[in-house]
Amino acid sequence: MSGDQRSLPPPEPEIPPLTVHGIRPALVDKRTAATYIGSKVLIDRMLWATRHTDDKWLVIAINPEGSNTAMTRITTASLENAAKRLLKGESPPVIPSPSTVRLLRKL
Repeated sequence: MSGDQRSLPPPEPEIPPLTVHGIRPALVDKRTAATYIGSKVLIDRMLWATRHTDDKWLVIAINPEGSNTAMTRITTASLENAAKRLLKGESPPVIPSPSTVRLLRKL
């Protein structure tokens, strides 16, 4: 490399904006989020991390207390940010099994 050329940082990965029928929604349900990310398991892990750790992967806008999780709505902006984090190599924590949770509670 000659003295005139400088190394540039790699470009940020491009994430296409989330649209549904050409419109960018403010909130999406879990099914739409899983379609955008490409994995229902990753969405479940992101939601678990958001609810149970300090690492907030998503912003949950609607999830009435005691309601079915099918009512969960996620902000589109947080979902797009989570996709960028995935492309940078981050991953949400693995959801512990119920037996692991019981074991940790005994400690």
